[in-house]
Amino acid sequence: MTFSCPIWPPQWPEIGSKLQESILSGDWGRYKSAAHEELRGQIASLSQCSHVRLMGSGSAAIEMALRTVGIGAGDEVILSAFDFPGNIRAIEATGATPVLVDVRPESLQLDLEMVQDAKSDRIKAVIASHLYGTFAPVGPLREICDHYGWQLVEDACQCPGSVAHGRPAGSWGNLAALSFGGSKPLCAGNGGALLSNDRRMEAKWNATLDRPSDTQPLSGLQATVLLPQLSRLREMNRQRWQTAIELQTLSSELGDVRWLSELPGAAEGPQDAKGQSDPSDVCEIQCSITHYKVAWLAKDSFIRDRVVRRAGEMGIPVGPAFRSMDRCSPKRCRKPFALPESRKLSECGFVLDHSALLAEGENRRLLVEAIASLLN
Repeated sequence: MTFSCPIWPPQWPEIGSKLQESILSGDWGRYKSAAHEELRGQIASLSQCSHVRLMGSGSAAIEMALRTVGIGAGDEVILSAFDFPGNIRAIEATGATPVLVDVRPESLQLDLEMVQDAKSDRIKAVIASHLYGTFAPVGPLREICDHYGWQLVEDACQCPGSVAHGRPAGSWGNLAALSFGGSKPLCAGNGGALLSNDRRMEAKWNATLDRPSDTQPLSGLQATVLLPQLSRLREMNRQRWQTAIELQTLSSELGDVRWLSELPGAAEGPQDAKGQSDPSDVCEIQCSITHYKVAWLAKDSFIRDRVVRRAGEMGIPVGPAFRSMDRCSPKRCRKPFALPESRKLSECGFVLDHSALLAEGENRRLLVEAIASLLN
């Protein structure tokens, strides 16, 4: 037997039932449908953000977040050189200049010291992205931004429903973005959401987006297919977590490949003074991280390329990590520092898609064995 990757987007009966219900009721064709309202309410509860705007994509949500806080020509926005490439384009779309900082050594998250050392009179915002099951240091970042009068835009596109440093991902920033793209853990083909706990931000984005119809809409059908996925998000998170912990365990024994994704509490969960774990706490941990992809860092690019090639031959959805922006032209961005860690991640990093993490039982065992053979 060989590993068979679970199908994503999901083909659950409840999605079909919801779609049929929407079509028969006519809700699918309304500007403001019941599905829209229900989805907004569920996202607000999930993220603990009181203001939610459904958008046409996560990339559009990032750009609108920047425009909402007043980013424009002559301004600068800090972000990691290792990030989703669309974020640098969102900054450029506003007329502002990206300022690139590096990630911490063998990490996926931006270096806080560099963020502070990159300051200038032109900086107005920082974009912090939660990537590959790891969380940006959003608590300290929010303190830095508040100190300098900057705005924090939190990119939670990969991790809806996650808890980042004790709070829902998306609730740390002045504004935040989610994505419902075709590959995402909440999938509608396209789509996204803009989040904030500041009613002034909501007033600003509504003034831009309503003309009077919505210029960046999420359709009623898209909202409809997302609702059953939200209902099962915690269940899916637990399945992904259980696969990820097995992959982390086998990766700890390897010398040429390093595991990068976070699994707080590991398999045993938090323990009390007697060394006992509360099963409910363990379950909560497993349900509170939404893994879009899990990541490794190979010792060199040759090993990374070999793993990616062999995985493709085996039908396992492994691919290279994001391309670093460290080579970005000085005409497009400001680079106050060398960016070696971002380059290393780009050249040697690789990721496994969340669809594979949904494997269960015998299929999960086959996946873990296949990954072990790839990494050895």
